[in-house]
Amino acid sequence: MHRVSQAAASRAALRHHQPLVIVLAAATSGIVLDKYAQSTLGLWMGAALLSLLLWFAAARVHRSCAAACALLAACGAAAGAWHHCCWHLFSANDVGRFAVVEGRPVALEATVRETPRIIEPPPATEADEGQSVMMPPGYSPDSRPRTRFEIEVSALRDDETWIPVVGFADAQIDGRLEDVKAGDRVRFFGKLSASPQAMNPGEFDFAAHYRAERKLCIVRVASPQSVSVMERARWWDLAAHLSQMRAGAHRTLLANVRPDQVGFASALLLGYRDLLARSDNWAFFRTGTVHVLSISGLHIGMLALFLHAALRVGWLRRTTAIVVTVAITATYALVIDAEPPAVRAVMVVVLVAVASLFGRRALSFNVLAASALLVLAINPCDLFRAGPQLSFLAAAVLAWRAEQPRRRDLDDDSLATLGRSRARLWFDAHLRGFGEGLLLSSLIFLVMTPLVAYRFHIVSPISLLLTPLLALPVAVGLFSGFLTLTIGWLIPPSAPVFGAVCGWLLWLIDYVVMHTQFWKGAAFWLPGPALWQVWVFYGLVAAWMWAPPRRFLRPIGGLLVIGWCVTCLIPRHALPPDVAMRTTFISVGHGLSVLVERSDGQVWLYDCGRMQSPEGAARSISAVLWTRGVTRLDALMISHADADHYNGIPYVLEQFRVAKVVLPMVMRTSAPDVYAYLTSQAGRAGVPVVEVSAGDLPLPDSAIASLQLWHPMPERFGSGESDNADSIVALLQCHGRRILLTGDIEGEGLRQILKRPPLDCDLVLAPHHGSSRSNPPGLANWSNAEWVVVSGTADSGGIVRKAYEATGAEVLETTRVGAVTVTVRTDGNMAVDTFRER
Repeated sequence: MHRVSQAAASRAALRHHQPLVIVLAAATSGIVLDKYAQSTLGLWMGAALLSLLLWFAAARVHRSCAAACALLAACGAAAGAWHHCCWHLFSANDVGRFAVVEGRPVALEATVRETPRIIEPPPATEADEGQSVMMPPGYSPDSRPRTRFEIEVSALRDDETWIPVVGFADAQIDGRLEDVKAGDRVRFFGKLSASPQAMNPGEFDFAAHYRAERKLCIVRVASPQSVSVMERARWWDLAAHLSQMRAGAHRTLLANVRPDQVGFASALLLGYRDLLARSDNWAFFRTGTVHVLSISGLHIGMLALFLHAALRVGWLRRTTAIVVTVAITATYALVIDAEPPAVRAVMVVVLVAVASLFGRRALSFNVLAASALLVLAINPCDLFRAGPQLSFLAAAVLAWRAEQPRRRDLDDDSLATLGRSRARLWFDAHLRGFGEGLLLSSLIFLVMTPLVAYRFHIVSPISLLLTPLLALPVAVGLFSGFLTLTIGWLIPPSAPVFGAVCGWLLWLIDYVVMHTQFWKGAAFWLPGPALWQVWVFYGLVAAWMWAPPRRFLRPIGGLLVIGWCVTCLIPRHALPPDVAMRTTFISVGHGLSVLVERSDGQVWLYDCGRMQSPEGAARSISAVLWTRGVTRLDALMISHADADHYNGIPYVLEQFRVAKVVLPMVMRTSAPDVYAYLTSQAGRAGVPVVEVSAGDLPLPDSAIASLQLWHPMPERFGSGESDNADSIVALLQCHGRRILLTGDIEGEGLRQILKRPPLDCDLVLAPHHGSSRSNPPGLANWSNAEWVVVSGTADSGGIVRKAYEATGAEVLETTRVGAVTVTVRTDGNMAVDTFRER
């Protein structure tokens, strides 16, 4: 026991003497300050220079503590300067500066930086038994294959003159581009578009995502014929050779792994996530096992362990085996494009190998901090991306657990092992191993839950079971796939054997995940914590992990961490005390969705769709609802039977509790296929359907705010006119303010509305996304609105805008200004705000 206490004391001492952790803290502080504070490169360079001068002065007078603090300050300033360069500084002739949101026709010359990936179109429907997401009637996803790759642009044609430019971009070609390889110099004729920005509160910002990769634009090409090869790749282009190796590995998987698991194998081994079926991506995301689909540090670590064990089976010396393992692991990381988790894992493998060669112990947190510093040196913007954050969190938990004293640290000749059979000892060892795996899974789940909830608004308790359960199949499937790519290349007849093993194991994993995703309690959707709550949580976790393991402090600290985690996840939805009603016109592109929140807690959603993209509609809508703290909808109202008004309903019903679905009564006969689809979706979710017409009161009225249905009229039942003419038209009233929701009303339905006495409205939703067929002059004069919201940009030539502006209204298009929020305060004042600048 004395030796055990000495080992524990040694571990505690080492835990507090890992200097790279302090260096990492200084570097991340500088990066965070540059991200959230107004700073300049000159300010950071001055701070770094001053810190170095202070360090030199303190070192001269042997003030070691002051010198260390000054050196850490210099490190933080250098990191802040590096982040400032990567995030803010782009060349004056960067190709992204020529891009516009709407896109502009261009001719470009560029070098292909990766082998083009051909993405096959998804099937028309992916609905099967037990699946909650079904494709709406008439929905036909794009049936064309697409080709994607990264390019480095060198020239852009302006009229007849070629201008030298620099910068990176993503190229997207409609069709199969098969004659282009990495390193080729090509010429494009296509459309240059700025990266899409977030248009709603809480929405994922693709522009920021691409900017972190030094990309400001996207090149879209209509056909492969618009791409021509000017010069083939040079033989010394290492990046081209690595990319071609990756493409060759993908072809090997295509030839040897069962067809239904090729996408899974490519994601697991090569990082090609966009080749995986939509339903598989969604299932792994829902069950919290999405890390299986990406090349995480754990995958690299498992491969390194397998390689070292295989090379040590009697035919290579220890030193040679370590060197070969490091070389193969590093080459593999380069081939798969060296994503941050892979860089972290390779750095860990290299440092552990070097320490082993010199007979030294690699300190877990020191090694982890070194790999984090390397990742930030490559790209400091990775500090704010979900993938690296989750990867390093999981690695930190594993590193902390590795340094904790275990019961097996007791003397090997313990009396507890005497008298036990070999089988019993084997069973006990494996039982302890499974228990340790379950404990690690639980710790990682607890530590990662607030960040996952903040980023993705989901908590998946099923992952506690699936992570240790799938660990062995994932490890063996990964290694068999790796053997398919390596041994199969050296000995071609062995590739189908290893590929079959890999395919069947991946099928087993896929089968388990697909059939557990709908278990009751498998996953919960929630708004997630605020950013400050996440910071506090991880501050508590760090303090708990690094605090000395005293008898009473450790359990109390653990309970405090768990309690704060639970507090962070409690959903809260409440309007400010001076707000009576808030109406948000969500920016969904060509589609419509309107969120209505009342101060008495009532929350309604009017429409939830988008043209051709149910997932896109759901992402935008759910982002706004999560940001507002909404978990329950008192009513989900569908105005009429056009897909761009309802096709996001399966996702909304899955992610939010809905009290009822409200449909126009005429839909039963005018659009029976849509009516059957919507009622079946509501039935799957256990939500009642209410059919309404003008004059009905589908929602509880109050003195605060009311909703009146003006259309469709009961006599319209079975009229046979278009669905647009039968749209639900609703009038919101709150403290004397009026907001008219019009759906796609036009034709006879709109004429009936305009027959009513003129109504002085504060805000009107332009019917049919601002279409000129919706009689803009007539509606503008009848409503005399101060504000008009257009959900979409169907206005050609500005005709609709001019019609409304002629009556003094201000027109806001959600595709330009983002979400439009209308706030009616308790004193009757109304404010109209836009997510982006007008």
